[in-house]
Amino acid sequence: MNVPRLNSKTIGLYLHIPYCRKKCPYCSFASTAGGLFPEKEYTESLKLELEKVLKNERLDKDTKVESIYFGGGTPSLFTPSLIGELIDTARSLLTTSAETEITLEINPDSATKEGLRELKGYGVNRLSIGLQSLNNQELKTLGRLHTADQATGAFKDARDLGFTNIGVDIISGVPQSSVSEFAETLDKVIELGPEHISVYGLTIEDKTPFARAMDNGSLILPDEETERELFLMTIERLEAADFEHYEISNFARPSRQSRHNTRYWSGGDYIGLGASAHSFIKGRALENTTDRDFGRRWWNVTDAADYIRLMEANSSSISDEERITKQQVISEAIMLGLRQTRGIDERAFKEAFQGSVQEHLVQKGLLNEAGNLASVKNLIYSSNGRLRLTKEGMLLSNEIY
Repeated sequence: MNVPRLNSKTIGLYLHIPYCRKKCPYCSFASTAGGLFPEKEYTESLKLELEKVLKNERLDKDTKVESIYFGGGTPSLFTPSLIGELIDTARSLLTTSAETEITLEINPDSATKEGLRELKGYGVNRLSIGLQSLNNQELKTLGRLHTADQATGAFKDARDLGFTNIGVDIISGVPQSSVSEFAETLDKVIELGPEHISVYGLTIEDKTPFARAMDNGSLILPDEETERELFLMTIERLEAADFEHYEISNFARPSRQSRHNTRYWSGGDYIGLGASAHSFIKGRALENTTDRDFGRRWWNVTDAADYIRLMEANSSSISDEERITKQQVISEAIMLGLRQTRGIDERAFKEAFQGSVQEHLVQKGLLNEAGNLASVKNLIYSSNGRLRLTKEGMLLSNEIY
């Protein structure tokens, strides 16, 4: 059977830590909340899986890791030395450098100054802090365990310890909260001075407490006009504060974009380790043939206990996988390209897929045969060889593509 030829390449590495002190009412991520958690057993399982995946994918020290990302769940619940073990394991099996971006998500209620100091010593050089809000009533509504003072305290502790690359997450559209209250949080966040800000509009995911509250009428989200006002205000204020709006929900100081997430949006290879983690290896030439493989994606079992059991039994933790079709590659290139404010390089797209991006959009009914904007008038535009969404288009991105 023909298999992809894997030469020297770069990857991103994602490690999912699925444990939390409490499950937030809006969260649909795979995580286990409350009680004790088997952090040592889970750490050993992550190391075993990394070795297994690298062997299966024929990746070795010739492979450079551009980013390592610890997400969750709440990675800051883990003992820092265990995070250090995982970083050391990656360094021993793959090539890293001083430029490798190593990010760890932290919650203000679980991040101590001593713990942050240890993490920095083990090589973590970027933090992603889940502030979510700097308004105590909003934090209560969102089910967060920290206060606004704890949030700003965690940020200042990290800065005092010498972290020079800090991102923060905040949520807009919190129920029963006003536009002016969100604006106040936004201004306070700007004043803190992070290198990166992610602003996510609150969405209601199936089977969450917020979804049930929506169904019984006890939770009411802002209307579309308010969501529009929040989005446009966010862009205006952050750009005025010299943040670059580089992806629909993400803003960064110059050269401080998240390298790990940009890899996802650009269709780069990444390996996900841990319960529910996803991996993607893009297509490349096949050995002994002129055919092309369009890549594959696989994902792990969701339950953390099952994941540990499978790893301890030297079994596979993969729940399912798929071979990527050419049509999927095209669709994902357009969807992910349009999420980024730089848009899609029309010439490079045509060279890669032997057809223009406009032709594909015509097939999808988003452009008419003349190439003029149809149902998406004022939502998509072409300039200097790149196809982009307008700000209004970003608001409706899920409907456009």
